[in-house]
Amino acid sequence: MYFGQRYCIALLLLLIIMPVIAFCEPDVIEQTRYYNVEGDSPQSIRQSMNTQRRMFVKGGYDAYVSWFLAWRFRYDDDLKGCKINTVSTKLKVRYILPRWVGGERSSSKILIATKARWQKYYAALLEHEHGHRDWGINAATAIEQRLLAMPYARDCLSLRRDAQSLAVRVLANYLRREKHYDRDTRYGATQGAVFP
Repeated sequence: MYFGQRYCIALLLLLIIMPVIAFCEPDVIEQTRYYNVEGDSPQSIRQSMNTQRRMFVKGGYDAYVSWFLAWRFRYDDDLKGCKINTVSTKLKVRYILPRWVGGERSSSKILIATKARWQKYYAALLEHEHGHRDWGINAATAIEQRLLAMPYARDCLSLRRDAQSLAVRVLANYLRREKHYDRDTRYGATQGAVFP
């Protein structure tokens, strides 16, 4: 037997013995709803935003993101017991964001400076809100990975109960961490989401 053949056989045995690592990717659905703000100066835009956001955004913030996470899993029952073999997650993300209307009407130097300021603010606001979405994606990924890594259970009823309990705990952990994200960024202020 040649060295190359021994190497191939050893590699094949290693691949058979190694556990399969499943790479998870949640199904993410994003929806955006806008509320319009008007004004020709940073102060008038802020005043309009303060008025309009009360009707659309919870908590008096400039923007709001909510996400809902659902998971499903399938399992096999064999002589070893019951084991999860597939997991899927679906994350629904809803954004409510301000939209400055009427900023294109004029090309005055004041308005050009206001546009630049708005664009910088809006990019930072989106970065912050996408951070909220990312906590949902991270939670979904963690749930998929943790459920797939569960060992065999003695019966499928126990497996279903334990899997649901584990997923709920993982979700609760990520929801807590998302609240810390707002506190740590001061609701986006440290990321530049402040206007004017």
